[in-house]
Amino acid sequence: MSEDGHPTALKSPPSATEGFRHNHYVPRWYQERFLPADRQQREFYYLDKIGRAFRDGKGLRRTLPPVSREPLKKCFAQRDLYTLRFGGISFTTLERNFFGELDRKGREAVAYWGDYAFPCIDPDAFESLLTFMSAQKLRTSKGLDWLAARLGTRDPA
Repeated sequence: MSEDGHPTALKSPPSATEGFRHNHYVPRWYQERFLPADRQQREFYYLDKIGRAFRDGKGLRRTLPPVSREPLKKCFAQRDLYTLRFGGISFTTLERNFFGELDRKGREAVAYWGDYAFPCIDPDAFESLLTFMSAQKLRTSKGLDWLAARLGTRDPA
């Protein structure tokens, strides 16, 4: 109960949920598989399709180049992509309980198939890989919008 006698919503401490608010729609572990192992800098050349601009010291608008080198933590990520909001309360359950588990199993499956040795087949690794790959379309903002349109749902503002 709050000081004025009204019930209060249960919230996780900010530090507990903050790590789940920066959401990668392409997991960092998967991005790393595309970098040479001996490479010191862990960056991609990243294309910003929207375009970026800033005002210089003279107040003139300057456009940044569309391609820049970005660390993996900034690539294929968006803040609060999977955060659900209801009545001013944010929930990170989707990231923690759904995509977190999906990524864990997907990582194991990708590692298994990346080092695959014929003729052994692990049916669990096969199923986990198919599930992981199938969910990738839904992980992006475009995929989440598509899903919301099909379900007829939107987060309340």
